[in-house]
Amino acid sequence: MQFFGHDLSFWAAVFGAALFKLATSPRLTWLRSLISVFAALFAAWVFTRPVLAFLNLDGDTYTIAVAVLAGLTGEGLMKWSIFAANNPKEAIEFLKVWRHPR
Repeated sequence: MQFFGHDLSFWAAVFGAALFKLATSPRLTWLRSLISVFAALFAAWVFTRPVLAFLNLDGDTYTIAVAVLAGLTGEGLMKWSIFAANNPKEAIEFLKVWRHPR
C-alpha cells in the first residue's frame, strides 16, 4: 500500500526518526511537537528522491536510510534557513566561522 508515493515501511521509519528527535529534544509544547513531526515528515517526503538521485544511490537499498536522515536533519535545516533569511549578516558570519575555524 502506497501513501504519497512511498510504502508503509518508509513512513514508519521516518515517523520513528521524528519521534526519536522529539524524545531527544528539549521540552516542546504540543504545537511545536506537532510542527516538528510534520517538518520531519515533509523533509523526508520532499528530499529523499532528490538526494538519492544526486548521490546516485540505489533506491531499493538506500531509500529508507536517506529518508530517516532527511527527517532527522530536515527540520533543523528549515529552522536555520529561516534564521538566515531573517539575519543574513549573522548567518554569513556563522558560515565564515564554520568554514574556517580558528
